[in-house]
Amino acid sequence: VNALVPSPTSSSLSVSPTSAMVGDTVTFTAVVTSGGGTPTGTVLFTIAGSPSGPFTLTNGSVAVPSSFLTAGNFSSSFVYTPSGNFQASSSNTSFFVITKASTTTNLGSSLDPAALGASVTFTASVASGFAGTPGGTMNFLADGSPLCTSVPMSLGSAQCTTAALTTGVRQIQANYSGNGTYGASSDTYFQTINPP
Repeated sequence: VNALVPSPTSSSLSVSPTSAMVGDTVTFTAVVTSGGGTPTGTVLFTIAGSPSGPFTLTNGSVAVPSSFLTAGNFSSSFVYTPSGNFQASSSNTSFFVITKASTTTNLGSSLDPAALGASVTFTASVASGFAGTPGGTMNFLADGSPLCTSVPMSLGSAQCTTAALTTGVRQIQANYSGNGTYGASSDTYFQTINPP
């Protein structure tokens, strides 16, 4: 009795969308075809360097949704393992981009106006539509010159206290650095310092 020769297969991977923000859903669709019928079996994805699966094919395909917490450029592929009279095959490599979550920085003052030599605390708070608390650091500037540098974020905000501002209207800027998940942002506050 002649054994049946397994039918060759072709594996194809598509990614939708190919560009998404952290937390958004990206769908990876595996399609396996063959001239010998509809392939059965499983596929094992490699997504952003990590294995995912195996997942069972239904009518020759399977779609897997996923989301990501870190921004960057990534690749994906899959390997098909047959359960019937089909040959194994590997997919193409598909690339996708995850962008950082947008943020908004809001800068305020503890005392405005303030007298020359008075201590003033500037608080910069960072908000984002993405769940979680933005981390990283904040840089404060006064009229373009460093005031407080690389202040660690704590519970989504950072503070800078100074008594060194000169008289007049001082332009205070808070620049949020962002991190692997959250994008950078900034805000400006105009602080009045009165003569003693």
